[in-house]
Amino acid sequence: MPLILFYSSFTELQDPGLVRMSMNNHRARNVLIVLAILYFSPGLFFFGLAGLADDLEWSAVLTAEDEPGEPLRVSGTVYGSDGATALADVEVYVYHTDAEGYYTPGTNDNSNPRIKATLRTDAAGRYEFRTIRPAPYPGGGVPAHIHFVVEGAGYPEQRRDLHFEDDPYLSQRVRTRSREAGRFGSIKSVEKGEDGVSQVTFDLKLRR
Repeated sequence: MPLILFYSSFTELQDPGLVRMSMNNHRARNVLIVLAILYFSPGLFFFGLAGLADDLEWSAVLTAEDEPGEPLRVSGTVYGSDGATALADVEVYVYHTDAEGYYTPGTNDNSNPRIKATLRTDAAGRYEFRTIRPAPYPGGGVPAHIHFVVEGAGYPEQRRDLHFEDDPYLSQRVRTRSREAGRFGSIKSVEKGEDGVSQVTFDLKLRR
């Protein structure tokens, strides 16, 4: 039913004085329209809200084809605290610097990075995204990395960083911690896929 019919039918049910007031008051008229939608089709309204949370995919492309830098594909599986149970419907927010080491052009403010995406793991707990390999911060010293913020399936928000095995800025401390974490360590090797694109597998184990 067209929205104007919702509004017309709804206002006929109201006190005439209120109708006259709403016609002279833009804000009140908008409120009546929203109430009409809820009155005549509440399912449509709440279905729309649910859709806002359900439109995340398990895979994404973070950068355009002409983005400077080495193309990179990152994929993995999110597991529960036992390291064996794959977790579906977990939100995975990823972000990183560009090929010059900046989160946004000319700055290192990561509060609103340019290269980012939010994914949701599929039924098998998988995620995947296509991007470019990030560069270390300008001036060096800090190894290149991709930030992961993960939450869902009953687990609180957790943060992880993905590092690259061939990065000369990796400290011995970071290497030791990664080694101790085994397959869930932060340092991963970059390999070439069958399509020639560099790829990394990065599985995540969440903590309670």
